[in-house]
Amino acid sequence: MNFKSKYKVCSIFFLLAVLLHLFPRLISASVIINEIMYNPDGPENYCEYIELLNVGDSTINLENWLISDGTAEDSLLAEPGSQPLSLSPGQYAIILDPGYWEGGEYWYDDRIPPTTLILTVPGSALGSAGLTNSSSERVSLLDAQLDTISSRLYLPDAPNGFSEERILTDGEFRDGEGDENWQFVAGGTPGYLNFSTPPQMDLALTNLILTSDSLQNNPNHGVDYSLTVSNLGVNISTQTSISIYFDRHLNQSFEYFRDHNIPPLAYLEEIIIDGRVENLLPGKYKFRFELNIQDENSTNDIITDFAYFPYPPSSLGFDEIMPSPPDTIPCEWFELLNRTDEAIPIGGWSVRDASNRWADADSIYLQIEPGARFLYAEDTTIFHWQGTNSTNTIIPQTWISLNDNGDSLFLFDPSGFPIATIVYPAAEKGRSFQRVSYSESATAGDWQRTSPLIGGTPGFPPESNSNAHSHPNLDVKVSPNPFAPGGTNNSKLQFQFTLPANDCKLELRIFDVNGAPLGLILSTTTHSKKLTWTWDGRQNLSEKLIRGIYVFHARAIAVETGRTWEKKGTIVSAGSGG
Repeated sequence: MNFKSKYKVCSIFFLLAVLLHLFPRLISASVIINEIMYNPDGPENYCEYIELLNVGDSTINLENWLISDGTAEDSLLAEPGSQPLSLSPGQYAIILDPGYWEGGEYWYDDRIPPTTLILTVPGSALGSAGLTNSSSERVSLLDAQLDTISSRLYLPDAPNGFSEERILTDGEFRDGEGDENWQFVAGGTPGYLNFSTPPQMDLALTNLILTSDSLQNNPNHGVDYSLTVSNLGVNISTQTSISIYFDRHLNQSFEYFRDHNIPPLAYLEEIIIDGRVENLLPGKYKFRFELNIQDENSTNDIITDFAYFPYPPSSLGFDEIMPSPPDTIPCEWFELLNRTDEAIPIGGWSVRDASNRWADADSIYLQIEPGARFLYAEDTTIFHWQGTNSTNTIIPQTWISLNDNGDSLFLFDPSGFPIATIVYPAAEKGRSFQRVSYSESATAGDWQRTSPLIGGTPGFPPESNSNAHSHPNLDVKVSPNPFAPGGTNNSKLQFQFTLPANDCKLELRIFDVNGAPLGLILSTTTHSKKLTWTWDGRQNLSEKLIRGIYVFHARAIAVETGRTWEKKGTIVSAGSGG
């Protein structure tokens, strides 16, 4: 063998010897000081602790290892009766004062996980005389060869019961001395994951800003969104997406809108996603943004918020009010009418009187169909009125107490916009007020009292007279009134309709004095603004009308535009003549 070959072989053996000498030290370096409790909430002399963590892949033997506070060193000992001093990968170890089990009153025993390695020291206190609270001390971990494996110069003046915890445990932070990687935590985390240590994988939705259009008469409402996505995990996130949904009716029926792609993000890197949703109907919306990912913390993968779009004025209107109910049904109520062509969710609407008393429907998922009516009632005695039910009635948690001497009411949509205002006059016992017109001035002249015989029609079209109609362009005249169905004189009732437009669908319904529907007696389409129709008091009903007062409700619907007009009135049956 020549000289060069001998030199090469010697060099290889020397390198192997060096590696074999360093290998245990490289493995030992994976044990770090992870937490220091130097100002405990329990007995000061016995409840200090130092937490170690094995962040490597190999089990470490801690025999003959030392812990130091810079002025004295203590050997690490196993808790009496425990297993040998070996620390497995990912395992925590807690170094406790030997007096902990007596003077320390087992302060942390109900919090330390059973997998934690419990250690102690031979002296009466950690270090020379316990860890100092008011000044910094350097806590060092030394292996059996007296090499410093991990060290930390802790910050002074921790609040009582706060430990100093490491935030990140991997990479450059494993041996780093930077204070930015440590923070105080209330109570400490003896033997388990630090509160401040982030998970490996945690992509999060950290901020959401919704900005909705504020124009009240805008038919194409929109909302701008700005969403912040942050990587709170120490590993680079995987590429994923965000799904956006919205719910107009606030009943968890979310409608899918779109997805946004999210690129991989490094630790603490963030990205802002901007976008817009357009052509939304008025109302209160709940938006939900959802990360399509499975990570270690699912609590920050969904973020929600609300957007409000104001309704046009008079979308809902007050249609009937009972400020002074009869003694037989002692329940105040008022009735709202949906005057639009769209269903209106009632959740979030509220009513205020002149004294600033409120009635609201924040938790209600019901909606008012086009042309339908909805009741707010003082209590459940409202259901003693024939025909009322829970599908069109709510009992608010707080009632505004309608003033018998007259008052003002204000209706607000979920966005807080005033939609309708009314002023009603002094009330009479047992007689409701019914709407005569929807004037912009909202005066007492918009209302008339019901007849003493009817009293009120909660949830149903009100009675009317020749001067009262819900829309001025639909007119209905009846004669003779009273009439006698089945008799020899005045046996048939003639309806004369003046319609608001050509090409209308016309419907005519009859109700009894309690508001109960008796039937649809006419349904036709006419191409003229004038129509006369004669009714015998029996057609389309199971029986002819008996003696009494009845309410008719006429509705005209424009074929081309779908616009709706209504008219209500009373008819009187004098009974059969034979």
